[in-house]
Amino acid sequence: MADECVYVLDGKLDIEFDGTVHTAGRGQFVLLPHGVPHALRPGSTPPPRVIQISSPGGGTAWC
Repeated sequence: MADECVYVLDGKLDIEFDGTVHTAGRGQFVLLPHGVPHALRPGSTPPPRVIQISSPGGGTAWC
């Protein structure tokens, strides 16, 4: 299991969690903690460009 961090560089990203779909646009940051079921889908055409970082959950991560 890992925590996921997503930064949207361009376009829109649809994020589904807790039964709701949220849309993140350019310049927005999303933190998805480990253990939370989620799905990521393109929310724009062309698809979004993102930076995605995964880090083992449950501990301290240093970047």
